[in-house]
Amino acid sequence: MLASANPMTGNSAQFGQYKVRAIQLAIEQANAAGGIDGRQIRLVVQDDQGNPKEAALVAQRIVSDDSVMAVLGHWNSSSTLAALPIYDKANIPVVTDSINRKISGASRWSFRVEPTDLQQAEQLSGYIVDTLGYKKIAVIYANNDYGQGLATAFADALSKRGIELAAQDAYLEGATDFTPQISNVQQAEPEILFIIGYYREGALIVQQAQRLGLELPILGSDGFTTQELIKLGGAAVEGVVFPGFFFPNDERFPGSLEFVSAYEAKYGEKPESYGALAYDTTNMIFAAMREKGVSREAIRDYLEQMDGFSGVTGSHKFNADHDTEVRIILLTVKDGEIVLAGKQL
Repeated sequence: MLASANPMTGNSAQFGQYKVRAIQLAIEQANAAGGIDGRQIRLVVQDDQGNPKEAALVAQRIVSDDSVMAVLGHWNSSSTLAALPIYDKANIPVVTDSINRKISGASRWSFRVEPTDLQQAEQLSGYIVDTLGYKKIAVIYANNDYGQGLATAFADALSKRGIELAAQDAYLEGATDFTPQISNVQQAEPEILFIIGYYREGALIVQQAQRLGLELPILGSDGFTTQELIKLGGAAVEGVVFPGFFFPNDERFPGSLEFVSAYEAKYGEKPESYGALAYDTTNMIFAAMREKGVSREAIRDYLEQMDGFSGVTGSHKFNADHDTEVRIILLTVKDGEIVLAGKQL
């Protein structure tokens, strides 16, 4: 049995739902092909609510079940950091897509399939400075482990390029009024605004910025990577650019088009970045079980030794810190749809 530990309710629920859908699709496909050694795979879904306290409780429930061979999650960095010591003590492998650098090398039992905040900061700073040519940059970020980690890494990456931030301001997750932060940005007169946070607050910031007369290019973080941004932000988010790890019409990686077709047939919509990563993660676990055996130790050993697992998001190989290096792609909103941005890294 596998366990999903992700936000199914709360501010990040959309990402948990994307992930669980893709995990369930991968399990259905594997079971239809005979399962693992003739045994059907089951999934238990736990809701951590994107809350570190709840994540710790979820982790305790998961590790108390000896039939769970691996954990897929958590999504929020704060939740992952709260749960990892519990999984580590129980010797159960967990594959996360949280980005905070503290996760790197935190446990021999934890693995990460998304670029770290340090990796993303380096790529995004290069995109803004080298590709787009902007030197005066402002940042508004969520005041949590995710936002703080990426904001700090981004400022450091710019500093190495000889660039200091024109303005940097934080907001509390769940906030609805961003007038003070936007006013500070206006006073700094930057060339571009980088918003580090999730799609709910991101949509509100963009809308309020337009109402307050702040007109400049906007780059969002990977927390923007969902159609929900468009549903909440409407016309205001047209042209906003943000990083992702998968695009439905990308034919570079084997199985990508088949995955999109199967996902769309089952759920009536195309998959997004975190669903695609979860699909790959689930299939990594199945590959481990087939090659090494159905045990927690066997799965961990396979992931440690894995050399270029080929998935719909590209090739994955974990380094000594159990991080994988995935190059981001840049997406944007055009005519109410998420498409590839005109300029890439």
